[in-house]
Amino acid sequence: MERLTVLVVGMTNKVGGLENFVLQYCRRMTAENVRFDFLSRFPDCVYADRIAQMGGKLYTVTRRSRNPFRFYREIRAFFAAHGREYDVVWDNETMMNDMTPLRLAAKAGVPVRIYHSHNAANMDPNLKGRAQELLHRLHRRGLPRYATALWACSREAVRWAYPRGDMPAWVIPNAIDTADFAYSPEVRAACRRELGLEDSFVVGNVGRLQYAKNQRFLLEAFAGLHRINGRARLLLVGEGPDREALTRRAGALGLAESVLMPGFREDAARLLQAMDVFAFPSLFEGLGIAAVEAQAAGLPCLMSEAVPRAAGVTELASFLPVDDPAVWAEAMARAQSAPERRDHSGEVARAGLDIVEAAQALTARLFQLRARAGEASRG
Repeated sequence: MERLTVLVVGMTNKVGGLENFVLQYCRRMTAENVRFDFLSRFPDCVYADRIAQMGGKLYTVTRRSRNPFRFYREIRAFFAAHGREYDVVWDNETMMNDMTPLRLAAKAGVPVRIYHSHNAANMDPNLKGRAQELLHRLHRRGLPRYATALWACSREAVRWAYPRGDMPAWVIPNAIDTADFAYSPEVRAACRRELGLEDSFVVGNVGRLQYAKNQRFLLEAFAGLHRINGRARLLLVGEGPDREALTRRAGALGLAESVLMPGFREDAARLLQAMDVFAFPSLFEGLGIAAVEAQAAGLPCLMSEAVPRAAGVTELASFLPVDDPAVWAEAMARAQSAPERRDHSGEVARAGLDIVEAAQALTARLFQLRARAGEASRG
């Protein structure tokens, strides 16, 4: 059977949406006769054990920000030694501040070179982030010189990566294993019991604790809900640089005992079962896969208007502005009288967001891209 070799670029040392997306797809596409190797800028790259289990190799180079001279020397040496081993380079990024992997892949003659955009705006508002955004805006003009295809998690992410719109672009669904999120009253009861939430109304959020996810705003909104319902609890699942600031703010609002922050959890899908409403006030998102997962679990889902509308795949989704916490407090309060919860995982699957079918479709697309590249080289 024909085999495809793919080099995946972009995995970091943090568990996040990008990393989970890549791992979910690669695990299933490996069974479709695709071999994945990985090139990371982090020596402690996440999921190294799972990459090995898939039969893939993990290569690392020094981060450019740590030592640019060593980075360029190592990545050039890598592509000189291994570039011709690959049919595809699949570069997964949130910002196009470094085109080196695609540029060197083109020089090495890799026939299919994909830039995959996983965000729709700059995630970092500080000085370093603004400098990276400047590089992003400069580099994206030259994307067609090095990439043969543009993939993205949403139309908004396509525009962020390449607003000119004159090169092939596809929206690749941030698909999930819908069976993992199917609503279960038994799991809900057990999880709420373990967390001490049996008699609580639980507002939940899953995501990295950082500026873009806007959990500080959520705290302010939750404070309004808590004044209405003293049994309300806020469950913030995730880890990140804003953890300490969020803890301090919860204390200042008198909510220290009402806000639970269990950190990063491998069983986030299970924790969704314990929630009563999902609040997602992000300042921007590539898509907002956590909100899709929440809908699959049957949760009313409040999203900011900055989240792409494509994330609203069921009638459980609603979109709100993030300029007034009181509006969110009122919406959370209304969710207390929501209809009886039921499983919506089938609706999410029918929307094309089940990983099994999505992985098969993506495998077919990779083989098509390689075939077209071969025809173009012969023509």
